[in-house]
Amino acid sequence: MKSVRVQFERMLGEIKVRVIFRRRGSSSSRPSAGAGGLQPSRRLEDFLAECCVIGRGRYTRASDLRSAWERWTGGTVYDSGMTLVQFNVALRRAGLRYSRSRRDGEGVQFRSWEGLSLKPKSARRAA
Repeated sequence: MKSVRVQFERMLGEIKVRVIFRRRGSSSSRPSAGAGGLQPSRRLEDFLAECCVIGRGRYTRASDLRSAWERWTGGTVYDSGMTLVQFNVALRRAGLRYSRSRRDGEGVQFRSWEGLSLKPKSARRAA
């Protein structure tokens, strides 16, 4: 029963990500680019659906998200077909908000992306 639940949650996450991208005007008719022949926005959609949970009240450190993206694509953010700026713009288009006002338990400020959290490593696939 657990595998059915996991599959359902994965499908629901994919649907949420695709709806968000469609609302934000991400076009899927652009020529393909990036590693693996997929256009960068499509690869980002797949990454968000597979490795992240989208929702209000969720956040993740910007550096952790970038590291997870690099591990997922098998290289640096530049190897994925997007520069760091393009990566950040694509996240904003997906409805996520960049913040510099989060603080950890010790009061140290850090940069974060609001509106998503990373799934546990056990729930993510290797590149």
